[in-house]
Amino acid sequence: MTDFDYDVVFIGSGHAAFHGAFKLLKAGKKVALIEESKLGGTCPNYGCDAKLLLDGPFEVIQDSQNYKGFGLDTTPQLNWEDLMAYKHEWIDRLPIMMKELIPKVGIDVYEGHGKLLDAHRIDTGDKQITADNIVLATGAHDSVLPVTGKAYIHDSKDFLSIPHLPESIVFIGAGLISLEFASMVMKTGAKIEVIEFSDRALAQYDQKYVDKVIARLEAEGVNFHFNEAINGVQKK
Repeated sequence: MTDFDYDVVFIGSGHAAFHGAFKLLKAGKKVALIEESKLGGTCPNYGCDAKLLLDGPFEVIQDSQNYKGFGLDTTPQLNWEDLMAYKHEWIDRLPIMMKELIPKVGIDVYEGHGKLLDAHRIDTGDKQITADNIVLATGAHDSVLPVTGKAYIHDSKDFLSIPHLPESIVFIGAGLISLEFASMVMKTGAKIEVIEFSDRALAQYDQKYVDKVIARLEAEGVNFHFNEAINGVQKK
């Protein structure tokens, strides 16, 4: 039997990777994670957790608007800069905490770009390690539209760290993330446009519920442009 440094090495350290690593550790396996960015991957650093922290005040605003005319006629005013500082206070510490916690429980962490050399050897940047099994857990990445001026298009990571809200935002695509963000920033008074290539939003969901969501967003000022494609972006 060949001796390997590890039973399993995960390239990537997102939810799927570190949950799998902990289960394997409990089963007596020797495990390692390789991460070239922030430990924890997208969800805690750039996605779910960050959005949930930002989302809370907008839910309060919506609740207060629901009671307009029923004893609560004042809507809270949002301070985006304070909210973003609050988000950073919690989110920025997560990869630091994970960097301290994960090695303590017995999982090795290599910070760098994992490069496959063969079926059992990986170059971590600083050294080569071997594993009986290698798991690619690099996750999903943002799509980049192949259009002129694509450098001006931001992604969800940018939105979740934007220091000051602009007066207007165009969301390309009417998927779940776009509409979540649109439903938030419309409450700040920003002008919102949503451009969607197909003839409907949220294609993976039941149309009768989607229609209600779109009707509400439109009533609150979101402008939808269906059956339209982006040909290019210019800075003006």
